[in-house]
Amino acid sequence: MKYLLVVTGLLASVTIAAGRQPQFKSGVDVVYLDVTVQAPDGSIVRGLAKDDFLIYDEEVPQDVAVFSAEPAPISVGVLIDTSGSMTGERMAAAIRAADALGRSLQPSDLWSIATFDSTRRTMITWRPYDPGIVNSLRAMPTSGSTELFKAVAEMVPYMKDTPHRKRAMLLMTDGIDNSIIAASRDGRGDPFEAPGPRESSAKAEAALRQGEVLLYALGINVAGRAGAVHVPSLQRLAEPTGGSVIIASTVREVEAAAQRVAEELRQQYTLGFYPQNAGDKTYHRLRVMTRHPDYRVRTRDGYLTANPKQG
Repeated sequence: MKYLLVVTGLLASVTIAAGRQPQFKSGVDVVYLDVTVQAPDGSIVRGLAKDDFLIYDEEVPQDVAVFSAEPAPISVGVLIDTSGSMTGERMAAAIRAADALGRSLQPSDLWSIATFDSTRRTMITWRPYDPGIVNSLRAMPTSGSTELFKAVAEMVPYMKDTPHRKRAMLLMTDGIDNSIIAASRDGRGDPFEAPGPRESSAKAEAALRQGEVLLYALGINVAGRAGAVHVPSLQRLAEPTGGSVIIASTVREVEAAAQRVAEELRQQYTLGFYPQNAGDKTYHRLRVMTRHPDYRVRTRDGYLTANPKQG
């Protein structure tokens, strides 16, 4: 799926009103951004207007053509590590977190659940949240190794099978990708210099970039596993998408973290722009900021062009 979405219609408004869908210029590609704004204390900033935002495409200023502060319907794919180390309290914490996320969704939202060890498996297909569904997860076996990057890469194509433009993934794991473990055994200071993790992580990053998926990574440091989560791996996946990494050390913290993810998704701004004079690159780097220098803005770091200009 391309990052640039082709939309049709007549340009009726540059602002998305509550309950209304915007119309755009025929044949023009619009780039959508889901934007989180945080105050210095980490709290989510609401109440901003269209004119508060600045968008730069390869450092070329862009007009904000689409703006909404209203929650958009969302599809959330939950990806749960079921490798051998997730046995017991850690698996129970992940299930409680999945349930907390589901309970925080709106009736118009959809969710699905997949698990992974060395193989990714779809457990629950796209549907509205149903509390009875979670009970089916409690008997999930835990065994095998942790093919984290591979699972993320394989999950992204499945994410496109929803009617919602806005899609997010909640990845829950207590460990580390097998390729990182192998590279560490070889004594490498930076495991991403090794071919294995460099290639497998790059595939996951490329899939997230192409699939327009926000990734939130929840590291589960519960029941004697403190420090086992490889944070750099999770940051490598989450931060370029506009998502974030949360590390939780108790069952209650894991559950609260999933609720915070759902709350953040509901409090994001939707921005859109028509790319202008930003060069002929296939991948365009984006920078979004507000006119309030103390605020931190998180969104995806770029987009892919459908047909880049040939120099």
